[in-house]
Formats: sequence, structure tokens, C-alpha cells
Amino acid sequence: MTAPEPKDSRSPWLALLAVPAVVVVALAVLEARDSAPPPALEPEVATVSAAPLQPADEASLAPFVAQLWAEARSGEGSEGLSLDGLPARLSEPAQPVYVALRVNGLRLHQLWLTPEEAPEAANVASLLAEALRRAAKAVDDPGRVTTLEIDLSHSFRVHDWSKEDERALLLDSDRHRAPHYMGVRGLRVQLGERTLLVAPSRQVTTNRRVNQQLAKLRKDWGVDEAALAKARFETFEADQLLVLLEGREDPSAPEAVVMLRGNELVELDAVDAAGARALAEGMAWWLTRNVDRDGALTYAYYPSSGKRSAKNNMIRQWMATNALNRWGDFVADPDERARIHALARRNIDHNLRAFYSTTAVDTGAGPEVHGLIEHDGQVKLGALALAGMALWTHPERARWSAEIASLRRSIDHLFDAETGTFRSFYRGSDGEVYNFYPGEAMLWWALIYAEEGDPELLRQYTAAFEYYRRWHLEPKNRHPAFVPWHLQANVILWRALGRGGGSAKTEALREELASFSLEIADWLVETQQWGPESGVVVPDERGRFYVPTEGYGVPHASATGVYIEGLVEAWSLADRLGDEERKARYALSLRRAIRSIMQLQFVDEVDLFYVSKREAVRGGVRTAVYDNAIRCDNVQHALMGVLVVLRRFDDADFEG
Repeated sequence: MTAPEPKDSRSPWLALLAVPAVVVVALAVLEARDSAPPPALEPEVATVSAAPLQPADEASLAPFVAQLWAEARSGEGSEGLSLDGLPARLSEPAQPVYVALRVNGLRLHQLWLTPEEAPEAANVASLLAEALRRAAKAVDDPGRVTTLEIDLSHSFRVHDWSKEDERALLLDSDRHRAPHYMGVRGLRVQLGERTLLVAPSRQVTTNRRVNQQLAKLRKDWGVDEAALAKARFETFEADQLLVLLEGREDPSAPEAVVMLRGNELVELDAVDAAGARALAEGMAWWLTRNVDRDGALTYAYYPSSGKRSAKNNMIRQWMATNALNRWGDFVADPDERARIHALARRNIDHNLRAFYSTTAVDTGAGPEVHGLIEHDGQVKLGALALAGMALWTHPERARWSAEIASLRRSIDHLFDAETGTFRSFYRGSDGEVYNFYPGEAMLWWALIYAEEGDPELLRQYTAAFEYYRRWHLEPKNRHPAFVPWHLQANVILWRALGRGGGSAKTEALREELASFSLEIADWLVETQQWGPESGVVVPDERGRFYVPTEGYGVPHASATGVYIEGLVEAWSLADRLGDEERKARYALSLRRAIRSIMQLQFVDEVDLFYVSKREAVRGGVRTAVYDNAIRCDNVQHALMGVLVVLRRFDDADFEG
């Protein structure tokens, strides 16, 4: 029998971050563009800052801005402002200043102040002082303010809407709609007497991209596409300054933070054992805090609106359950371990009540009970596998022995032993998702075989391995999403087959598993971004896996997380084989990927500066540097991968 060709082997990740349809006609053109580096567009010389703020300026900025705020609250003037010993940026000619006043994340007031509105302000410092005075007058109790959000604009670029490259840079959207400058460059639009100014930090807090902002602008101003196209469009840089009036380490003293995209830049040297453990603990905190009393787990949360998503996905939900199991296994304290496993049990029971059912299938030898995980009319192979794996890896799996058996039968039903292929759906679709679901099923099979050593299961796995290896190595089928599932499954099986003496056939299979695993791990590492040559435009993008010129989809925290899961198994394989060159290469890739996740994690008062419901967000992981949505798989994949790294790396592996 000839193995079927998949009807649709494209990655679902291509649609993960699909932007709502944009009312601006030009985006239809952008989607067809090749993904080249953003075109160069020089700022107007008179607006360029000679000395943008740097982190080294923070110590002097904190008391100065706090004093400006104290004077603003009291109504005192700041005439004769002394700038001795302060950053040169404050003495530069005044350009528009944005100020937002916040109380524990909640915005009380915001304003823009331009030099034209305060002609007496000769420089940046004096314009900032006036902006703070006006903001203080606009709120009832300025003494409540805990945080000052400040953008000092500079380096304005004029974009000619009629020129495609300049319009593309304005809209900041490559072929995958992945922006580089959202939260880094602000937006100014002038049409007649009306002006819109959007600060970079405001883009972060609203999670609104340029195309979305323009769509909103058309609605607010009541203009059509043709009218808006006549506007003057500018983007600009800004020094993003956050002043915590009560510092993180010393609440009695103010603290200033020069931000990049509303956050602090995480450097690679932060990725050590302590940093990785703190990352894992934060993710585990978010995951466990987001399991409700009935066992339901938050699928996604939107920090900008403070709302949960009404959407759901069975594969991601059950993978989150697996992550709860893994965290419970990892913690050392017996009482805490028992608490986490009880939480996972509650989550499992909820998911089974909500999504599990059975169906009887006539096999010719009598009815056979198949377990189903169904949502929106679909039963996916991947959901069956990950649900079964969650039950299987829980320490109380005997509670669900019937469910485990029924799910295994469903997966067997979807497998064609003659061709080595799976059908991707039990119900609800005849499409195929080869880059995900077969690898997820094979991962559970590998875990089962590692315990049971069933020869028939090994035959099934071998047939699947041979088929999907051939399929993936076809150039048209290469895709990063395939790699981590097969890396995990193959290395687990390789390890299981190596226990005790093996036959020549077994050793040959182990060699094939190892060879293929190293080959696909090498290829995956090449898709990781680090420097400009790989497409990095802003430093906080480093460490993610993204190839702008290929159709692999957008940058995504869940992708980085699952690649950590796969690459740590490849690292372990290289370690066992004594392949020091690969071991070092994979370790570096893992550290870079962990840096990326650390960059995306909500940690403290700095990256939470605009979040009022902080307990729902802290420890969570943003989807991307330009998208603050927290989805459960952003957290669970990275958590599981980092836990394995913590178990296996020693200090030298973190040092690189």
C-alpha cells in the first residue's frame, strides 16, 4: 500500500498571530512582498538625538525626575533648572514628550506636550517638567501615583505613503505580519488640523500595531482610506523612561529604568542556573495560579485588557497538564510536590469531564471502546496523544486506566502499520497535520515503550519513524515544527533501547534514530536568530526561532519553548555520544532560546508597569516581543524544556 499524501501539511502556526483584516488598502500589497530587511529611511537631521538615554544614566535620572514630580505635585515651578551632572539628552532641544501617570499599573492620566504648546521650554528637561506639572493638575490625587511612564521623542522619519518601501516601513509588517518596531518607534499622523501621536510605550500597553492603530484612527476621525492616504505620516524613536517612585530594592528611594520596548533587555549572561531556575519558578507560578477551583486552566490571557480568552485548544490544554505533572515531579519539597500533583489531578478530572467521551467500534471481533478528546467537533490525533500522556505520566495514573487504554486504542485505530502513517483526525476533518500530530503520538509511544518494552509497539514506532523521516527530509516538507516532537520521541526511544544488550537490528535502529536526530537538530539550530545576518533588527529579538524569508510562520514563544524541549534531548544525545562540538553548539542554542523566553516573561514592576491585575500575569510569557498576550502553551513548553535543562546542565554548560 502506498502511503497517502497529506491533504494539508502546512503548519497551523502560520495563522497563530493572524492580524484582523486591515482597512488600509496597502497591506494587501505588503503580504506579497518578499521578506527583506526593513528598508532604510533616514530621520530628519534636526530631530536626531546626539545622546539617547542609556541604562548608565538611570542612577542620575531617578532623583532628578522624582524631584520634578514632587515640584509638579506641589505646584512649584522649576525655573533655573540645573542640569549639571545629568545626561546630555536632557539639555537637547525640546521635542514632543509623552507622560502617563499610573497607580500600580492603572493609568490615571496621559498627555502629550509639544514644544509649540510650551514655547518657554527650551530643552527636553524643561518640557518634561511642564508636562509633569500639567499631568499633576489633571488628576484629583497625584499623591497616589506610583509610576511615571515617559517617552522623550526624537529622530522623526517622514514616510511617503505613495512609496511602497516607505509605506512598508511605516506599517512595520513583513511577509508574516511580524513587526520589528512596534513598541520601539512611535507614530505621528497629521491630517489637516488633526494630529495623532502614539508613543512607543503606548503601543506596548495597548498591544496595538500600526495597522490596527490606523484602522482605529479612520474610525475615530471618520475618514476613508483615500482621505487618510493624504495625511503626513511619521515614525519616531523615543527614550522610554519608567520612574518607579518606590524602587524595587529600596521602596524609600525612586528608581529609573531606561526601557527597550517597555522592558529591560535581558543579556545572555543572565542565563545561568539561578536565572533558569527563576524563569521556571515564575512560569510554574503562573501555570498553577491559573488553574481554577473546578480544575479548568486559563487558555489565554490578555494583559492589556485584563481579560481571559474565550477560545480553547485541546492540544495546548493537555500539554499544560503535562507541564503540571513535570513541575510536580521537579519540586523537592514532598508537601509541595503532593499539592502540585493534586492540582494536576483536578485539572485532568476537569478536562475528562469536559472533553472526553467514548465510542464503540466494531472491529469484526466484537466492539472496541475508543476514547475521544473532542472540541469544536474535532478529535485530533495530537489531542489524543497528549491527553493520554498527561494521564500516563501522572503518579496516580491507575485512576484513569480505562481512559488510558481507550485513548491508546484510538491512536492505534488511526495508525496504518503497513505504511507507517497516522491519520491526523479521528473526527471532524480529513486534513493532515504531519508536522505536529504524528510526532506527538510517537512521543507518547516512546514513553510507553520505555516502561513496557512491548515488541509490537516498537514495530509500530519503527514503521512510523521510517515513513516520517523520509517525508520530512523531502525539501518541500522541511519545517521546524516537525523537529522537537521527533527529537524528544527518538532520543527517549534511543535511550530505552540502549538498556542492556541489544541485537544487531536494535543497534542499527539506534544508530538511525541518533543520526536522524542529530541531523534535524543541526538544521533547527540554523533557524535561530541572533545577529543582523539572521534578520535581527532589535536586540530583544535575539534567541527566537524565525526565518523571515521562509514560510515557517511567525516568531512565537510556544515555538521557542518546544524547541528547547527538543534541543535539550539532542544535547543529551550528543553528550552520551561524546560529540563535544555538537554538545557545545546545542548548549549555546539552548542558552540563547532561554534568553528569549526570559525576555518575554512578566517578572516585576518594570514589565508589569501597565498591568493592574498583576497576579493574573506575573510569571506568564508573552507571545512575542511585539505581542503581550499570554497563551498557556507559551508557558508550558518552555517550562518543561527548562526543567530538563536544569536537571542535566552543570555550571560549565551554562557558561558556554
